[in-house]
Amino acid sequence: MKPWLPAALAAALLIWGGGAVAPARSAAAPAAPAIEWQESAEATWEVNAARFLSDLAPLVDQPARHDRELFARWTALARAIFEKHPEGEGRTALDRKMVADFAAMGGEAGGRMHLRQLVEAFPGRVGLALEALDALLRRAGGTEFEGARGSPDAAEWMEYASGRLIALAQAGAVPEAHPAVERAWKARLAVRMAERRFWDAAGVIAAIRAIFGDSPSLRLQEAELHLAAGRYDDVLRIYQEFGHKPPSESVYSRMKSLSKLSETPPDFPRDLGLEMKWLALVGRAGGTDTAAVQAFLDDSAAGSGVMRHEDGRAASAWELADALLASQGAAAIAPLRASQARECEEALARARPGADPQTLFALYRRFPWSAPVHEALVDAAETWLRRGWSGLALRTFQDVLLHAEGTETRARAQVGLWVATACQPAGGAGAAPVAAALRAAFAGVPADEQLPWMGGRQTASAIQKRLLESAADDGAPAAATAVKLGVELVRLPPVPPWDFSLFFRTPEELLRTFPSPLGSIQACGGMVVVGGPNLLACYGQDLARPLWMRSPLPLDRPRRTRAEEERGGRWSRYAPAPAPGPFVPAVAGGRVFSRWGMDASGQYLRGLVAIDGGSGRILWSTDDDRAWAETWPVSDPAAADGRLYVLTMQEKFGPMMPIALACLDAEDGRLLWQHPLGTHSLAATRVEDRRERPVEPVHYGNAVTVSGGAVYAVTNLGFVARCDARDGMIEWLSPYARAYVSGSHAAAMRRQGASPAVAGGRVVCMPRDYAGVFALDAATGRPAWQVPLAPAEEAVGMAAGALVIKGEGRLVALDPASGSVLWDRAAPEGLSARPVAAGNFVVASTTRRLLRLDAVSGEIVEEKPHGAAGPLMALAARDGGIVGLCGSSAAAPAPAPAPAPASGTAPAPGAAAAAPAPAAGSS
Repeated sequence: MKPWLPAALAAALLIWGGGAVAPARSAAAPAAPAIEWQESAEATWEVNAARFLSDLAPLVDQPARHDRELFARWTALARAIFEKHPEGEGRTALDRKMVADFAAMGGEAGGRMHLRQLVEAFPGRVGLALEALDALLRRAGGTEFEGARGSPDAAEWMEYASGRLIALAQAGAVPEAHPAVERAWKARLAVRMAERRFWDAAGVIAAIRAIFGDSPSLRLQEAELHLAAGRYDDVLRIYQEFGHKPPSESVYSRMKSLSKLSETPPDFPRDLGLEMKWLALVGRAGGTDTAAVQAFLDDSAAGSGVMRHEDGRAASAWELADALLASQGAAAIAPLRASQARECEEALARARPGADPQTLFALYRRFPWSAPVHEALVDAAETWLRRGWSGLALRTFQDVLLHAEGTETRARAQVGLWVATACQPAGGAGAAPVAAALRAAFAGVPADEQLPWMGGRQTASAIQKRLLESAADDGAPAAATAVKLGVELVRLPPVPPWDFSLFFRTPEELLRTFPSPLGSIQACGGMVVVGGPNLLACYGQDLARPLWMRSPLPLDRPRRTRAEEERGGRWSRYAPAPAPGPFVPAVAGGRVFSRWGMDASGQYLRGLVAIDGGSGRILWSTDDDRAWAETWPVSDPAAADGRLYVLTMQEKFGPMMPIALACLDAEDGRLLWQHPLGTHSLAATRVEDRRERPVEPVHYGNAVTVSGGAVYAVTNLGFVARCDARDGMIEWLSPYARAYVSGSHAAAMRRQGASPAVAGGRVVCMPRDYAGVFALDAATGRPAWQVPLAPAEEAVGMAAGALVIKGEGRLVALDPASGSVLWDRAAPEGLSARPVAAGNFVVASTTRRLLRLDAVSGEIVEEKPHGAAGPLMALAARDGGIVGLCGSSAAAPAPAPAPAPASGTAPAPGAAAAAPAPAAGSS
């Protein structure tokens, strides 16, 4: 142990952790009485400390003055002893005696403060600091650190003492395996658990294991951590590692309870008839019976049957049959090719003149090995590519290359695939992902092969060079964007984006912690769109007055009351309550697509709407669409390739609820197809108190992600789905272990989740009913990696090739390929809004300042205090700056204008703000 620390290090340790408790005041020392020196330092302390205490006995009725003067005398005595006896025997005993005396001064609270003052009076006296901090830790935390849970004041003292002790060890002043340091780590773990900061707690457990090794007690602490986070499968796994001898009766009892709580897997849509035919098909020479194969393809072409793999994943029967056929040799598949070429002629002749995509896809499902169908698909895909539907074209070219045999058809499909790949969105990450995908697409093709190009022929290498140059030109501006911290504030109309008074069945604690009460904000195509279930508003350059605003119902329309709802029988007393969640309209092609219109209770969104971004005119809605009857959207819409994709549920409630994926024509709102994905219990299970109403995160879900002609959907019902974007064919379904709601509703439902992030062959998922982050293989749905307990309340997005997530007051960047943590940045003052990714930067608003971080390293490159308006509650990047919402964005109450008509002319620009509004503020 080092008895003295360098001055700079001592100063650093003095500052460390100082925010937990108010700094100590320096005591004004009166003239110190003479010291009676004894034969040893310890004896000198005992004699003189007792004498000083006796001398001040007359002040016992003035406790504050008594303690102040006694502290000053004892401090002077300690300093004199240290100067006279800098080294020597008995120093540990002396330090321990001093600490005991100071701790006894002034009762429990006073003793803690005096111990802190003692440490700070002698910043370089390591032994004294070690004893004082250890004593402070014991006094504040108790024998099992139960103080962290019982008292915020005790938790603050434990944070202070443990932080200083750990800092001493990390500075090399004391051995890192010292018993006091071990207690400090355990105290920090207790505090993090009490604060429900599970990511930090997991890091503390990892540090304890690295320094002190594994132990049964540490494993039990780890089990408690997973239990608090709702990861019961992990708890049971840890307990089972103890074998048939659990460490205590309570552990054994909990093992029995958890064993009974095994999660029921989601129920996927099955077709028993198809399953029997599949078994028969596989049994007949491995699928080479042409008639049986064609019959099976005809029956499964609509995608109605899903079959499970042994690992719990599932796929449509058609996908399994197609994979089986693709594994056959050319000779084995030749009879089927010839048969399908003949049988498809009549149907293809009817479909080709109109080139209706859905009819063509249906033909492909029935005749995937037909050469005429392949030619028709290439013709259609080239047309879609010219229309900008690169995702649909990409998947079609891929299918042709997987199935076609004709040389020229394959050559056209190959070039089409390359062009479609070059046209894929880069997702704000610049040209690098597109260039990498292009190089992969060219792999295996001879560089000198002549292929059709722009009405002539070009070598593959020349085509590759041209497309790579195009991708670099398109991606360079996005990659170079450098956002600044100038903020323009949006002025909201006098209509709240969320009306929480209607969520009468949702616990108030949940509503109080909802992170987006002012709605979402996004900047796209020259528009700034602010959205919530109760308000859509669109702004141009003037952020003080909206170009237009819409509220789904007249403001004075009566809603059904809580009593009316419960009397009507629609809501059971124990029916799950909706947990407010994401509401982010899709903005594409100058239009705003959104969930819209509330049900009678004002809690559930009932339909979709398309609004012209320039005028605010409603272009179409699902209100009068019979195909949409009794259907509710449960995710934000995603726009891609002239289509809208949204998750839906039926307009009813039951113990098990089915969820489906729907696709609409973005031009007119026509329902193109809708496919059921699976069924599961709606509510996240709550174990501790079954009397409370369960809460469900499903009806306010995140948008699906459309990438490369595939739709990836996180259902918040215990499984993830990938479907073909053309016709909804289920390509895989992958279940995950749902998190049980344990402890606070608000802590669990603070998770807003995220749309799936597709990068590097992975699908990174953050469901609202899962604790942590996990990734699946994009092609198969097999688990790739998981980061349990990651602070995954919200996703910031992809930035510089990393997925940045937010939660527990910190930002964490993950490698989407491996799940490894690239950087981890804490914001001790807390984050006030979901940060935004802008180029190679991340902009975050804390409660005190605005930060710009390097997305590669996580380092803060710029910061700026908030102005008088205060912290931002929502933000977006626009034109190299930031637009945002804060507490002062809400307009003062004023008479609202008449709502815009359901269709036709929109209100005049600015009509939403009845009273004159000030100019948009800046921060």
